[in-house]
Amino acid sequence: MAGGVEVGLGYVATPNLRLETSIAYRPRFSFEGTANFLQTDVLQSVSADLQSASGTVAAYLDLTAYGPFRVFAGTGAGLHYVDISEFHMTFPRTQTIVPDGRRVDFTVMLAAGVAASISGRITLDLAWRYVNWGIVETGRATGRVIWKDGSREPLELDLAETWAMLRGQGFRVSMRYGF
Repeated sequence: MAGGVEVGLGYVATPNLRLETSIAYRPRFSFEGTANFLQTDVLQSVSADLQSASGTVAAYLDLTAYGPFRVFAGTGAGLHYVDISEFHMTFPRTQTIVPDGRRVDFTVMLAAGVAASISGRITLDLAWRYVNWGIVETGRATGRVIWKDGSREPLELDLAETWAMLRGQGFRVSMRYGF
């Protein structure tokens, strides 16, 4: 889950088509996954904290109406900035810590939902949304390996970037106010 704030400004181009630009900020969320090293069959967990900001331009098309409800679909694209903290890779005997990193990447969004008119100016949207924010990537710098049992001093490593695709999907509720 990635909580945050998103603000948008839109324009009704035709009775069934609306255009929107939005900015979003997610102050803190976590990434958890598994490494793909082939040398071992033991689970190798990876984790990091992230923060991000994005700007998107989108188009939404009302497909059909049922009384006060309208079914819609939408798509959008924009730019996404992500800042990742130290990246921790946990192995059976060691933990590798990879330096933090920042990246700007292209983002795309798909949405489908239902809009309900609450008043002449206020509309409530419930939508499923899929977003591909691109790649999140650590920095290329010196990392370190730490032995969990303390049997060795930490070892410094010259590390290349570690990266993963950052994607998400879920339901969202939003409110529109018409001027």
